[in-house]
Amino acid sequence: MNHLIVKIFPLVLGAGEAKTPGMVGGKVVDTSDILNTLNGFTVYGYSEAWARKGWIFKKKDKFYGLSSKDRCRAVLQDAVTRLSTECKLSSAKKALLMLAGPPNELNKDGLNEAIHWYEHNLKGAEIRCGDYPIPKSDRITGIVFISGIYDIPRIRELMAAAAKHKKTIEEKGRIEPLVMVSCPECGSKDLQVLKSWEVAPKTRKGPAIRVTMYMCKNGHKFRKVTKLEG
Repeated sequence: MNHLIVKIFPLVLGAGEAKTPGMVGGKVVDTSDILNTLNGFTVYGYSEAWARKGWIFKKKDKFYGLSSKDRCRAVLQDAVTRLSTECKLSSAKKALLMLAGPPNELNKDGLNEAIHWYEHNLKGAEIRCGDYPIPKSDRITGIVFISGIYDIPRIRELMAAAAKHKKTIEEKGRIEPLVMVSCPECGSKDLQVLKSWEVAPKTRKGPAIRVTMYMCKNGHKFRKVTKLEG
């Protein structure tokens, strides 16, 4: 996704800094729009279509043959299918849409239709939008930021992995370190752990123990019993 970040952020940040009259959009996306949208976990999506200028010499894309209005709407809708990570869109609180490309290709009606589509699918979310005319561009770019999301599968996976890692560290911290473990038959220290399990104490005050089964490189199997700290 790094290449998407390189593409997206210069456009979003540049839109509010445009000073050339031909590069000032009908609705400018400024810094306040960005800051007001980025709230909590945020995902972003990106899509683009060839502009009609010089179309005959370019490879046809899935937006080929659409009118300017339909192409602007479709490219913004397509951006949500290419998000930086999977998420539950119904949990979104805010969204920012931006359309960039040649001035004569940026269709206001297409942008408005895309806004209505997002309002319908992100029920209750606050939608902001803007356009960024780029006179020499040969593409129409649709960008969407969706924020305030609380249900992201990847985040849940990371939190579960962190909890598992913490539990493993805590369990390892309870085991008294083994100074040296070697095969009682041949003295080999080249060992493989076959199995390890914890045994609860027989009395309330008694210590728990961990039993570990080893096998040395010569095939001898033996077990090691270790007392666990409280």
